[in-house]
Amino acid sequence: MKRVLIFAAAAALVTAGVAFGDWLYEGKWGTEGSGNGQFNRPYGVVVGSNGVVYVVDRLNNRIQYFTATGTFLGRWGSRGVGDGLFDIPSGIGSAPNGNIYVTDTGNFRVQYFTSSGSFLGKWGTIGTGNGQFRDPIDVALNPYGNAYVTETLGSRVQYFTAAGSYLGMWGSRGSGNGQFNGADGIVIASNYNVYVADSDNNRVQYFDATGSFLGKWGSLGSGNGQFNNPRASLWPRTATSTSSTRSTTASNTSRPRARFSANGGRRGRATANSVAPPASP
Repeated sequence: MKRVLIFAAAAALVTAGVAFGDWLYEGKWGTEGSGNGQFNRPYGVVVGSNGVVYVVDRLNNRIQYFTATGTFLGRWGSRGVGDGLFDIPSGIGSAPNGNIYVTDTGNFRVQYFTSSGSFLGKWGTIGTGNGQFRDPIDVALNPYGNAYVTETLGSRVQYFTAAGSYLGMWGSRGSGNGQFNGADGIVIASNYNVYVADSDNNRVQYFDATGSFLGKWGSLGSGNGQFNNPRASLWPRTATSTSSTRSTTASNTSRPRARFSANGGRRGRATANSVAPPASP
């Protein structure tokens, strides 16, 4: 389905940034197409510090942005290799200063923009070296503005300054602790811990800010706490709020997603694939 769904988490956020309670459906927007407010495989979604909802319109090779209830505000991007152009973009993150970061997967790079889409910078080329990528798939920003990027084929996480200077990395292909078989969605909690959807290992792993392994949960299956190729980022993408009731958005697929406490305890589920942080009150 080519649409965005809106839910409310009618409960408090804890220190680790995970919502408790039930998901309450609030609304949706979007149909298939290439016009304003239409989508062709919406993928990543994030709510900026300004409360605006940013959606990666993957096969239209653009970013669209909306009010919290889906009113179209603007868009940028088309297919290409130049600045501000995309080749199958995937993940999206919002920095504390409001800048927007996008993993430009087919161009093997990360681009970042102002909140209205003006190009600011980029980094990355194809490869396995520091600052290079093999299918960068998602990006999340911590409260200091450092950018963490997952690589599906590279099976690792790299992290950078806000302007793209390399800081470090962790991960390799495998099934051991700290290894990945298709690192995918990523989120950073308010305590700076980093949570990664380890897709083909059917689990979530979490780490401290420099990649030291802290824990994991999940196995293949359809039961509570099990996964079948998890690709979602946990909500919220940058967790700083303590409000009791907030809205959140999700790009829609047919697969239900579970929610967990910071150490893997199950807390409920929502029919969504990629979940973004709550809008400002």
